[in-house]
Amino acid sequence: MSAKKNFGDDGEPLSDSEVFDFGKERAAREHFAAEMAKIKTDEMKGLLVDKSKASQKVYELASSVKDRLLSIHLKVASSCMAPLETALTDSGIAADTVRNALSIGHIEKIIGEVVRKNVIDSLRDIISKEQENFV
Repeated sequence: MSAKKNFGDDGEPLSDSEVFDFGKERAAREHFAAEMAKIKTDEMKGLLVDKSKASQKVYELASSVKDRLLSIHLKVASSCMAPLETALTDSGIAADTVRNALSIGHIEKIIGEVVRKNVIDSLRDIISKEQENFV
């Protein structure tokens, strides 16, 4: 028994890739309908979020983190000064001499700038990464 051929408008038989297969088309349509139903269900359950809203929230969070990191150098520098002063005083140097040396040398500012530079370098490293590498 020979296979039935479909013919085009010109009377020539169609190739297998040109023959319309209703079974395949119905299966593809049902598969698509099932995917859409799953997406709709996930959306109703609150499992999906709007991409633009999520991007906006990520931007706001990242901006807040950046601002906090860029101000951390002030806290770190001032936190380092008391233990540094204590250590120098405990080593036998007069307290007045230690305070004068630390203030003349602008040690707090130097520590703050070192921390600030490292924070900025770290932020630049994070920003330079591709978006796909974050997840």
